Amino acid sequence: MGKAGKPDFAAARKLFEQAAAQGHAEAQFNLGIMHENGRSVAQSYEQAVKWYRQAAAQGEVNAIHNLGLSYYYGEGVDVSQETGVFWLKKSAALGNENSISALKQLGIK
Repeated sequence: MGKAGKPDFAAARKLFEQAAAQGHAEAQFNLGIMHENGRSVAQSYEQAVKWYRQAAAQGEVNAIHNLGLSYYYGEGVDVSQETGVFWLKKSAALGNENSISALKQLGIK
C-alpha cells in the first residue's frame, strides 16, 4: 500500500518486474493485469497477453483464464474463439470458477 492506504502501482510494478524476471508466475500475471488496465504503465492488451502467456506456461490458473478471454474476444491477439475456449476449458479443469462461469455464459460445455 502507498500513503494513506492508497495503492502504489509504480512501486508494485517495480517489484513485480523483478520477480517476473526471476520467473515468478504470479508476478507475471500481475504485470499482465497492470498492462491490461493501464496501471502505472501504458494500457496495452498486447503486453498483457505477453505476460499472461508467460504465467500460463507455468500453470498460473488466473493467467490461463485471462489468456482464454484475450483470445476469445481478440484483445491483444487476433480473435480465435477456438483458442479462447481451449484456454478457458484448461483453466476450468484446474478449478477456476471464473472460467467455469464464462464457459456457461458462452453456452459451452
